[in-house]
Amino acid sequence: MAQTIYGVTSDGGDGSSSIHWFKNLELLDRLLDPSDDKWCEAYNMNEGYAEVLTFPDDLDLEACGFSFNDNDFDDE
Repeated sequence: MAQTIYGVTSDGGDGSSSIHWFKNLELLDRLLDPSDDKWCEAYNMNEGYAEVLTFPDDLDLEACGFSFNDNDFDDE
């Protein structure tokens, strides 16, 4: 097995941008879909799909420096 993560560019609103990483593709698809109630305008600059990276299951992605934005949207 492998673990897959998804990256999108986020518009900071002040001319800056950053990359946000997600583990939950279903959530990310909703955030990228303007017709969905979870749509996030900050991700509007991503014309289409997220960047997909795949790593071995035994690799600790957080220890490698990844932080994930999935939990930022749990309460919405």
